[in-house]
Amino acid sequence: CTMNKLPLALLIAVSIVGIGLATYLTTTHFQILEAEAATNSLDALKDLKAKSICDVGGKTSCVDVSRCKWAKISLGEGRPALPLSALVIGFYATTGLLAFLALIGDDRRCKAALSLIAGLAALALLDGLFLVYIQAVEVKSWCLFCLGIDAANVALLVLSVVAHGGGLKGTLKHIKS
Repeated sequence: CTMNKLPLALLIAVSIVGIGLATYLTTTHFQILEAEAATNSLDALKDLKAKSICDVGGKTSCVDVSRCKWAKISLGEGRPALPLSALVIGFYATTGLLAFLALIGDDRRCKAALSLIAGLAALALLDGLFLVYIQAVEVKSWCLFCLGIDAANVALLVLSVVAHGGGLKGTLKHIKS
């Protein structure tokens, strides 16, 4: 890729940060399942919230948000649900790999990879907006790590459009070709 390498390197860095945020949330999900299965589940959940770096008091609680039905995908009766954050790990691994391919590829492949990143980030932003709504209206609590993921998605979209150079419409239009 003959274009400016800094946005491409930043895309990789943002993807790595996103993996970290999503990994924390996935770990929290499984800690919640363990706490809910404990004999004294209410005490175990209170203890988990007290230890969580996201639960800083007031209206911020990764534990409360992670327990909501919208934060997981049912795998059927009797099976533990899959947290959405586990899928987000794969999303960021994909965007990081695409950014790396853009970094080492020729201009055509670079633009194609950046278009894919922009398209994926745009879809992730739509999902993120829905989940922000859920936090505000249904859960009435904010997950700082979820909001960090939303910020990372904005950064992915902006950086991919800047690196592509075709503006938002031109970057997304390139997906078709």
